[in-house]
Amino acid sequence: MNRRELLLTGIGTGLAVSTSSSGFARTGISQIKIALIGESGVGKTCLALSFTTSLFPQGRPPSGFNTYTHNMLVDGDPTQLEITDTPGDEDYDRLRPLFYSGTHVAGIGFSLSRRSSFEAVTHRWLPEIRQHLPQAPIILMGLKADLRDTGSGPTAPQVDYEEGEALSQTIGAAAYFENSGFTQHNVMQSFQALIRAARGEALLPPTAPGRRQLRPGRAPVRPARRPNDRRGGN
Repeated sequence: MNRRELLLTGIGTGLAVSTSSSGFARTGISQIKIALIGESGVGKTCLALSFTTSLFPQGRPPSGFNTYTHNMLVDGDPTQLEITDTPGDEDYDRLRPLFYSGTHVAGIGFSLSRRSSFEAVTHRWLPEIRQHLPQAPIILMGLKADLRDTGSGPTAPQVDYEEGEALSQTIGAAAYFENSGFTQHNVMQSFQALIRAARGEALLPPTAPGRRQLRPGRAPVRPARRPNDRRGGN
């Protein structure tokens, strides 16, 4: 199956979504393929949907391999992003690399509330990327940053910002961002970093660690209340 067929059909329980933040003809558009990689349930799908639709998904997000396309202007240049959201289940270990073809930049995500997903970056995801995408730059992302203010018990943050930044330097990532698809904190900045890394440009650093950006007691931007099941999707 070629890239166009993947874009139109998706695989398994996945889907393809096409959005546009800038209206322009498709001629003369540069294309960038982004692969979102990491353990399942860490928030990669919600991040992709929050970026492409400006909405946090209600209910259980789609699982499997999902492809999203998003048109936007990057430094005035029309650009089409192809965002491949990959599942982290071991059942997909042999299939997942097939979706890496043509990838320009990899975004490794882990959940700030699940330390095992943070530890998996080094022993699982970095070796896979270096085997199949040896030239692709990496952006490391700590997902569900809103839990720095609202998490407690099993959802309390288990990874400090400094640990994420240190891991980013250890694995040679171009940058580290903490973001939240729920509040959209640093979502745009994270994808701008992915785009700039793919283009070999200098990166703009995050405005500040995620835990300092979310004001205590601030109501989420969208939706009004968080769905009970946060662990769906990839």
